[in-house]
Amino acid sequence: MLSSFWIFAEKNAWRVWCATAVCAHWWQIPIPRLFQPVFWLRTVSVTTEIFLVWGGYPRVALERDEQRKAAYLSELYNAYVRKDIKDLARIDNVSGFNNLITALAHQAGGLANISELSIATRLARDTLEHYLFLLENTFIIKGALPFSRNPRKEISKMRKYYFLDNGLRNIAIRSLAALDSRPDAGELAENAVFADLTKKSPLLEEIGFWRTQSKTEVDFILHGEGRLRPLGVKFRPFSGPKIPGGIRSFRQDYPAKERPLVLTRDYFGTTE
Repeated sequence: MLSSFWIFAEKNAWRVWCATAVCAHWWQIPIPRLFQPVFWLRTVSVTTEIFLVWGGYPRVALERDEQRKAAYLSELYNAYVRKDIKDLARIDNVSGFNNLITALAHQAGGLANISELSIATRLARDTLEHYLFLLENTFIIKGALPFSRNPRKEISKMRKYYFLDNGLRNIAIRSLAALDSRPDAGELAENAVFADLTKKSPLLEEIGFWRTQSKTEVDFILHGEGRLRPLGVKFRPFSGPKIPGGIRSFRQDYPAKERPLVLTRDYFGTTE
C-alpha cells in the first residue's frame, strides 16, 4: 500500500507541486512546512514558468496540456475582458477599447504617455482616461504612481500600468512562448512582482516607482506609514550580491533604515 502511494505521488508530482504553489499564490494559503523544501527545490522553475507566462488563474495554471491552457486563457480573456466588461460598461468604441488593452499589454511596466496612447488607439483623451478607470476598477490593470519629492529632478506625474495577471497580459498580445525564449522575460517578472505586491501590501502602503529625468530608476518604492523601501527586479543570473545603480542613487537622495530588496532569478544572499 505504501509503495503504491509513492508510485502515485511520483507520477502526479507535477500536479501536486503546482497545486500547492497555486493555492499559496492565489488564495494566499500558507504552504505547510513539510512541503516547503520540496516546493522550492523541485518546482521553482516550473512555477516560475507558469506564473510568468500563464498567470495564476487555477484552471489555467493547473492544466498540463499547453493547447488546453491556451484555450482556457483565451476563453477567460474573451468572456471577461472583451465581453463582460464591455457590456457592463456599455463601451461604444469596442475597437478603441481593445486597442488600448493591447497597447497597455505591450508596454506593461513602462511609462504611460496619455497623449501617445490617445494617438495610438485613436481615442479621445477623456474616453481613454475613462477606459483606464474601468480597467483598473475591474482589476485587469493597476497604475503605479511615481515617488517624487523633487519634481525638477524626478518624474512626478506619468504613471506606469501593470496587469494583475500575467496570463491576461500575454494573451492580449498573443504571446505564450516559453520563458527562456522571450525577450520580455524581465518585464514579465516585474509585472508579476507588482501584482503580488498589490495583494500583500498593507492598506496604507503605496507601491510606487522612482525615476529621474536622467532615467536613473528603481522598479518599486514601498512607502507609507513611515516606511520607505526600494525594491529592484533583476530577472537575470547573479553570481554574488550586487546593489543596482538605481537603488544606490535612490539611497543617496533618500536615506532609509530599511534595507533595499533585489529580486533575482537565481541568487539569494545579503550585503551591506
